[in-house]
Amino acid sequence: MKNGKLNIAILMLISIAFLLLAYNKGMNEDINGDFYIYYKGGKDFSENKPIYTLGLKDGGFTYPPFAAMFFSAFSFFPFHISAILFCYIINFILWGYSFFLLYKISKELFPAKNCTVPLLLAFLCSARFYWHNFIWVQANLIVLNTTLFGILYYLRGRYNLSYLFFLAGCFLKIIPVIFLICIALKRGYKDWGRIILLSLPFIIVPFIFRGLERGIGDWVDYYNAFIRPFARGQIDGDLISMGIPSFLTKLNTGNDSLGISPSLRLTQYNLELLIRVIQVLLLSGFFGRVIYRILKHKDKAFTGVDFCFMFLISLLIPGRVWEHHHVSTSFIYLYLFASLRFEGYKKTKYTVLTFCVFIGVIGTDTIGGTLYDFSQFYCFITILMIIISVILLVSKTTIPFAQFNETKGLIKEGEQNRQLNVTKMKILLGLS
Repeated sequence: MKNGKLNIAILMLISIAFLLLAYNKGMNEDINGDFYIYYKGGKDFSENKPIYTLGLKDGGFTYPPFAAMFFSAFSFFPFHISAILFCYIINFILWGYSFFLLYKISKELFPAKNCTVPLLLAFLCSARFYWHNFIWVQANLIVLNTTLFGILYYLRGRYNLSYLFFLAGCFLKIIPVIFLICIALKRGYKDWGRIILLSLPFIIVPFIFRGLERGIGDWVDYYNAFIRPFARGQIDGDLISMGIPSFLTKLNTGNDSLGISPSLRLTQYNLELLIRVIQVLLLSGFFGRVIYRILKHKDKAFTGVDFCFMFLISLLIPGRVWEHHHVSTSFIYLYLFASLRFEGYKKTKYTVLTFCVFIGVIGTDTIGGTLYDFSQFYCFITILMIIISVILLVSKTTIPFAQFNETKGLIKEGEQNRQLNVTKMKILLGLS
């Protein structure tokens, strides 16, 4: 009882501290911050004005129309009050709730294991990215939580709810579409109709508010403002931009302010060709692996490592990946640390953990502005994501492997392993 009261007291103190931080941050927001983009997009939606500004390389509203409708709820408040509410509700409350969901997911993935330590390590190593969302008043935690809900309900065999949450993430920010594509492939054409039907509210409801002509224009403008430029190879080469395309772009251009000369020295055409080839190879390898597993294990579901790769693809391949997008590392770290811990990869575990902690504490306050800029230029975060991808690919971090039965629901990994051990024992005893 005493521990329970103490935990509540600590949570209340943390909540009050973050409320004060949210107040300070919200009152200091201005038209140059990202929150103003969300606020203006929502306000333009509610006032039936054009949402998107075409031709901007960065700085305009680039989310689907449904997202503008969502943000319109915040536009009914004065700007600074709205910023305070958004900062506190989205980037503090959803921070905590995402780890509640991760705890629930860990119970599905590792039902017979205690994942407290991996969960705490995941919190420690990903805190930098969550904090980045908090101080920059970003919207990534909304999409992270919808995606985690999608994963949780998928693991529980509740596919309609899973599709609904993945779709919510897709129509707020397109990133979770890779989860939906993979699961649609796994589940087969029988579920494609359900996915289409569940997507209709996210498409139709904005039309109710905006009208047919304006609603169609919203989708056309969204395509021209965001989808089309990146489909044609637009890449953010800013110092703080991450991902393989941005990393190669920065190596090719260098950075005069940091005294870094170009390393690749490719022509623009050859650079774009190299990036395209890498993107195609990675996507082909990823979907090839998904299809191979579907064909080989027709009766089995995606594993935790599969979901890790879905997150990793979204962090490595796109032309726009920022530091705050890496909140999804909380899931990746949880699964990685749990798998290495339970599989007994001691050397790998401690080596990877050291890198993850190192990346997690990097900041101007810890290593200084110059070294921090160097770490951003050389995309230390992206390099770590590549290393993790290789570890997950080559190691035997295959547990747990949930097996689904369409009529009886989910068979837990522990039961599956128990049945396997019984079979092996029967063979050894000559009983089978």
